Amino acid sequence: MIFQKVPKNLGRWGRALKGAKESGLVRTESSDSIVQAMSDSSPDKLIDLIKNHPTCKTYVAAKTRFKTVDKEWLFSFLELDGLSIIFDTLHTLAKQKNFRISDAMVQLECVSLVKTVLNSKTGLEFFLERDDYIDQFANALTTKNVMVKKQIFELLSALSY
Repeated sequence: MIFQKVPKNLGRWGRALKGAKESGLVRTESSDSIVQAMSDSSPDKLIDLIKNHPTCKTYVAAKTRFKTVDKEWLFSFLELDGLSIIFDTLHTLAKQKNFRISDAMVQLECVSLVKTVLNSKTGLEFFLERDDYIDQFANALTTKNVMVKKQIFELLSALSY
């Protein structure tokens, strides 16, 4: 479903529609092309997509992609600092004063993507070797979203075990 340009006189409903489109809650042609591009992308292209399109749909597609990659692909993603970009998104959303449902969904998908990376031996070893990753992940606890905090605590406690 593709929406027409929203007239300015629609006020808050127009802004709500725009916010839903930007957050990936509304299906658009461009978001479908992002998901399609991600299905066979290289690590650097995936990092670019995550950085430039931080939506729920992008993170879900990335998580699906991570489930099918080999060890070398994942290591390349991690060496290109892909995990830091996910942590940056978490940190940016946690600092926002205006809390939106779409932001909460993106935060949950970010944590889920980190969990997917850490479920692999390569991802876990890379994560544990870098002290700054644990600090960056712990910084995401500044969020107001209780579900995100819960997921982060679960992952941190699993890492400390």
